[in-house]
Amino acid sequence: MTAPRAPRQAGSASPARGTAAGRRWPLGRIIATGMLALGLVLLAAVVIGPVTLDNLSTDRNQVVDTLDPAALHGAELYSALVDQETGVRGFLLGRQQSYLAPYYTGLADQQAQVRALAPTSQPR
Repeated sequence: MTAPRAPRQAGSASPARGTAAGRRWPLGRIIATGMLALGLVLLAAVVIGPVTLDNLSTDRNQVVDTLDPAALHGAELYSALVDQETGVRGFLLGRQQSYLAPYYTGLADQQAQVRALAPTSQPR
């Protein structure tokens, strides 16, 4: 059996301590906690932001200095190989030495593009 509860006094609007409503934080504490959380998020953004921007700058420099030139030379190498194929195909069909001109031009371009690609394939 449980002990009888004491009657509530008339005019008492606040609930007794220990109930769920009695454990609420005051508005000032809620605002202070929210401001603290906001401050921590802002501090994290201030610390992480410059590090991320530095990484972005490093990666962008790699793209501009290494990957873009490699892509350009790779496309020109492909064009040189197509020229060689065209020359060989023309020569095989026509059996005329003049049809090999695209082959020789493509061969020279290929060698130049392979030399240009060599520095971009070296690890840094």
